[in-house]
Amino acid sequence: MTLLTVETNETQDGYDFVRSDGRRFFLVGKENGHAVLYAGANRHEPPAIGLVDFDVNISDKLGRARDYVLAHPNSPD
Repeated sequence: MTLLTVETNETQDGYDFVRSDGRRFFLVGKENGHAVLYAGANRHEPPAIGLVDFDVNISDKLGRARDYVLAHPNSPD
């Protein structure tokens, strides 16, 4: 079993994640306080597949997104 790591970079649109196996993801905040994690290189380069919508009540959306990135395609829970 290989342990994955993730590099996180802040962008003007949110956060980009690059996993040690080369898979890319990104997190985009919405005006209503939600944030959506996508699988894909970035929001301007399809395909971008929505994985999870983090509710406004989740205070550490960045931490939860990193958990999902590391666990994908499984759930971190």
